Amino acid sequence: LRVLLDRLPDLVLVHFGGKVVWANRRFVRALGYDRLDEIAGTPLLDYVAQRSRPAVVERMSRPVDSEGSQELAEFVLVS
Repeated sequence: LRVLLDRLPDLVLVHFGGKVVWANRRFVRALGYDRLDEIAGTPLLDYVAQRSRPAVVERMSRPVDSEGSQELAEFVLVS
């Protein structure tokens, strides 16, 4: 599954408690980094533009099994 996610053209990130656990290559490179270990363990919100933060915080507060928690979402990253 990781290989598949890593090859997607979309940006994919997995977090736990707001800290980056895993991101695909496209996400890592979109942030200007070369390797996942450069961002792993850092706060997810460090990479989210101010205007998207309220939506990201709201989404992160939902239980994983709640309605709508599995829907795809788009947020603006810091550039």
